[in-house]
Amino acid sequence: VAVSSGGISLEQASLILEEIKSNETKSLLASLEPIRSSVDNTLDNLGKIVEDLSKENLKAGDTKFKSLVENSRRTIVATVMRESSSRFPIPKNLDEAIEFRNRLESLLKRCGDASGSHRRVLNEFMKKHSNKMKGEFETLSSLYKKTNKLVSKQEIKIERCSQCLNLLKNMGSKIQSTQSDQTRI
Repeated sequence: VAVSSGGISLEQASLILEEIKSNETKSLLASLEPIRSSVDNTLDNLGKIVEDLSKENLKAGDTKFKSLVENSRRTIVATVMRESSSRFPIPKNLDEAIEFRNRLESLLKRCGDASGSHRRVLNEFMKKHSNKMKGEFETLSSLYKKTNKLVSKQEIKIERCSQCLNLLKNMGSKIQSTQSDQTRI
């Protein structure tokens, strides 16, 4: 495809857009690394909190609440233990960054559902652990918000680059078609 007067070729424009797309992806992945590390640390902290909770002798006071308190504790410990043992690999591309964001959101939802459904029992009989878990969940929520903001912003930039690349590809096809029509005519 010919270069227009003083301009760049479609191939050069495509290469520039691919470079921009690659740089945006690298920037996103570099920004996610400290967040991923913080998520791992927070999950470790949550694991320690629920491990302590599982070992602590709870004072249920009235015996009619003892089974309720134990049930709540088992549910919370099992859920948070399972979630805190999951590890998040370092994202290597945009799809993995999106997967990281989605997994983090899912983890927050599952832990929130478990602790939310037992909130009263947690706050009444496991107050010390409840406050610690709440702090860690707030940290995870903050990390998710940062992740979501970064990934969403980069998704838009990368999608715009992809749209421009598609336009260039279509333009190249139309130019080739026009040139072939001119030759034929």
